[in-house]
Amino acid sequence: MKRINEKNRERIRDITITAMLAAVMCVIAPWSVGGIIPFTLGTLALYLIAAIGGLKRGTAAILVYLAIGALGFPVFSAGRGGVGHFMTPGGGFLVGFVVAAVIIALFVRFGQRKGEFVEPASYLLGTLFGAIAMYATAVLWFVYITRFGGFALAWANLVMPFIWWELFKVVVGAGLAYSINTALNRRK
Repeated sequence: MKRINEKNRERIRDITITAMLAAVMCVIAPWSVGGIIPFTLGTLALYLIAAIGGLKRGTAAILVYLAIGALGFPVFSAGRGGVGHFMTPGGGFLVGFVVAAVIIALFVRFGQRKGEFVEPASYLLGTLFGAIAMYATAVLWFVYITRFGGFALAWANLVMPFIWWELFKVVVGAGLAYSINTALNRRK
């Protein structure tokens, strides 16, 4: 029997973690309430996955989730799926998930390198700026698809009604991700 070398062991670990994170996203993201642009737990899952998975695994997990949804599996908000969902007014959120994942992961990586006092703030700031980038992408997409009166008007109608819930999810997501990563790093 051939032994698995360290490089292959790391690849297997990365693939396994990525698959698990994508599965978490697929389970949590369909939970939503509302209409065209619903209140969803998908963004909370995104914040956790990006911060815990990091740049490579977290972003890959989001891309796997999007691919699963594009193939028609009902993993998007309200149990929707299919490539056509990307061309709906809410499709920009899906594109924004990738942008947010990269931003969150970069902030967390920066904070981990700077030490214990910067690290908690990096989770919160990364999640906050990731959310802002996701919403900006979604609003631009919405304006493009619907030709709705411009960015400012769309922001006021699409973001502002959800702002308090989203800020709550940002804080909860950052706090949970920091706690989980701290606990995982203690075990090493």
